[in-house]
Amino acid sequence: MPQQEQQDIRRILSSISPYIKKQRLTIIVMIAVGLLTAAAVLLTARVLQGVINAMVAGDNPALYKYVQYAVFVGAVSICLAYLRTYTATSLTERIVADLRLDAAKSISNAQVSVLEQRASGDILSVLSNDLGTISFTLSNHLPRLLLQPILAVAALTYLIWTNWQLTLVVMVLLPAFMLLAGKMSAPIQRLGVAMQQSLAKVSQVAQEHIRAISTVKALTLESTAASKHETAVADSVKHEIDFAKRMIWISGLSGGFTILPFIVCFGFGGYLTIRGHLSPGQLLAFIQLLGHATFPITGLAPLLGELRRSVGAFDRMIRLFSIPQEPCGGAIILPDESEPAIAFHDVSFAYPDGMFALKNVSFSIESAQHVAIVGPSGSGKSTVLKLIAGLYIPTSGSICVLGHDLQDWDLAKLRRQLAYAGLEAYVFHSSVRDNVILDASPKHDNDKRLEATLSAVTAEDFVSALPQGLDTTLGEDASTLSVGQRQRLNLARALYRDSKILLLDEAISALDTNTEQVVLENIWPYLSGKTVISIAHRMSALQNADRILVMDRGRLVEDGTHASLLQKGGLYAQLYNQQAQDAEDGEVKANA
Repeated sequence: MPQQEQQDIRRILSSISPYIKKQRLTIIVMIAVGLLTAAAVLLTARVLQGVINAMVAGDNPALYKYVQYAVFVGAVSICLAYLRTYTATSLTERIVADLRLDAAKSISNAQVSVLEQRASGDILSVLSNDLGTISFTLSNHLPRLLLQPILAVAALTYLIWTNWQLTLVVMVLLPAFMLLAGKMSAPIQRLGVAMQQSLAKVSQVAQEHIRAISTVKALTLESTAASKHETAVADSVKHEIDFAKRMIWISGLSGGFTILPFIVCFGFGGYLTIRGHLSPGQLLAFIQLLGHATFPITGLAPLLGELRRSVGAFDRMIRLFSIPQEPCGGAIILPDESEPAIAFHDVSFAYPDGMFALKNVSFSIESAQHVAIVGPSGSGKSTVLKLIAGLYIPTSGSICVLGHDLQDWDLAKLRRQLAYAGLEAYVFHSSVRDNVILDASPKHDNDKRLEATLSAVTAEDFVSALPQGLDTTLGEDASTLSVGQRQRLNLARALYRDSKILLLDEAISALDTNTEQVVLENIWPYLSGKTVISIAHRMSALQNADRILVMDRGRLVEDGTHASLLQKGGLYAQLYNQQAQDAEDGEVKANA
């Protein structure tokens, strides 16, 4: 086997060994069942030998005795088969379940900046297609790898004891088969990797089509989307057929070599029986055990084929597990009220591809301040909020939140102190009530507060119009709600959380100017005593902020109040005046 493939298989074994060790009790039971099964197999062969010899000799009492033994051994074998199947299924299903859970944990704990660079369809393909391949490989071969060596050693010992010459003649053919099996299965790894990648592409294209179905239809892109999907499916089918053709050759080869030892056994064994060196019963017992003795070799080609096929799936799973994880954080669980709420010290941030979003940014925000962040698109505004929430990890510099360095915080405890409402208002597949409450503190879990919060964001009218009101289940992405309605639910969720710091990233950008003004006035009581950092498309909504930070190309270029920044005549004044002019031009056109 080539050096690279040996390394691949070692990597696979090392990746699943912790999961196998976790099931050591089940494995011990399986080995015990395997030993009992080996004993039952040998007893079956011995009983078969006795039955045949008794029949040939016409010894009815001996025949009756061996038939009774056969019934007993058969009953025991049935019980052992049940235990063998149960323990094997239990072992593989638990291992696969642990793999699925750890894959989900890896995604959940991954750095957001890394996940944002990967296609979600590719990740879903690992969770479905690749883990499906791994499950198939483990369920078909892991129990065999544990049990077959036991049966093979027991059967081979019995065969040598029965007639070592016949055993030697039969076994001498097997090394050649091992070499041929290795060569025949060599391309499987390459074909398997290509097949898994093509399946991932199909999943990615299908998910993209489903998520963008409205855009596809609105722009009459159905034929383009269908063509893209057809190309991906055709490529997947081609790779699957290539893989299947190779596996058919391997299966045929394995079948031929499985039969060959029996042909030799019948020929040479028959000769030994005629010459009186073997009894008919011994020959049939030999044949009955031969399959158990040779299977580890004759079954090598399909095993190598499956292992090489699954290398790609295991490799993609290992890469998923290797996604950079969020730091576990420190032991800090409580804020320090004497320090500023937020402080950036010479912070820079770059995405995994090396592109910088922030460069040497420093500022400090006191508790209970309302600070707005403005700037052109792509200037780094949203990056600042994600850094505060610990969703991004700074490339350099340090960030203090609620008096402690971000690295010293227990991130889960820190995020309990934060509430975030972003531009992309995600709605969970659950009721309106559950979507707003989520895991908020139980003391707040009451409909009176919930209804007041929904009223503040002007959501009570459309919620009450839903079929079951607060108990109406919203579908995936809440496609029946408008973007503005989803944003208001998202804002209600952040307000209901009642956290010390509120991060608003264009949280109500989809609302019209009048509704936005009403919402801002309504939520003001909820913001009292809280540190609020907001980004808004309409700069008029940010005029009353205590401070305004102005970003440009990843740098903090201005800092001050609305009035002072206008007076300064810098970037903020340019952006504000341009937006005011655009609004005025829009009104003129509307009245024309």
